[in-house]
Amino acid sequence: MKTLDLHRLSYQDAHREIERFVNDNWDAPADSLKIITGHSQKMRKVATVVLHRYDVAYKIGGPLGIDDSYILI
Repeated sequence: MKTLDLHRLSYQDAHREIERFVNDNWDAPADSLKIITGHSQKMRKVATVVLHRYDVAYKIGGPLGIDDSYILI
């Protein structure tokens, strides 16, 4: 699974890195990409805004949706 860790990035830098990550992995199979946001609601919002703009299906957390520190694409 390819992973993008957003820890230690500013929100602006995270936005750019998420765009780059999605573009670079556009043809990846479903549920094969992970974006680690940590527990920051604002960082999760930055990520979901980008994913919505790309019309990418995603799920916050694991199979039960309990761990909100990452997003599966």
